[in-house]
Formats: sequence, structure tokens, C-alpha cells
Amino acid sequence: MATLYDLALHAIRKHWAEHDNAYPQKLLLTPAQYDELIEARRNGRIAINMGDEGLDKERFMGVPLAQSDTTLGVLVTVDGQEWPLVGS
Repeated sequence: MATLYDLALHAIRKHWAEHDNAYPQKLLLTPAQYDELIEARRNGRIAINMGDEGLDKERFMGVPLAQSDTTLGVLVTVDGQEWPLVGS
């Protein structure tokens, strides 16, 4: 099963491909998903343990991060559509 990191990365790349490299509005995550993504980045999904120094907690791949208790975890496209991260 893909990690949230991988799902978010895949959704952003798909968005760029389908929207002429435009950035999505945001990644809208549950608080637990947000924590999971930050933890993956903090502890090195790419084997770099950098702690919090230099870690941008407000953006992922340049896309703003937002949290909501009512989302299932979506990428909000440049035109406002919501793409679910799971199954994307």
C-alpha cells in the first residue's frame, strides 16, 4: 500500500500533467494525515533525518497544506475540484 507521501506526490504530478504545470490550490488533509506527512518528511522517507530544521510545514512540493476534520484527504485542483488522495 502506498504511503500518504507517495499518494500526495502522485496527485501533484498528475495535476501538473493535466493542468499545464499549474499548481493545485492545496492539499487538504485530516490532522492525522498532516502529522503522517510531516513525520515522513521529518524522518526521511528519503533517508534524511533533518528533524524540524528547514522543514516547511506549510507546503509540500510547493503546494499549500491545510487541515480539516471533515475531509477524507484531497488535492484541491487549480479549478477547485477535489481529487481524493486514496485511489488517485
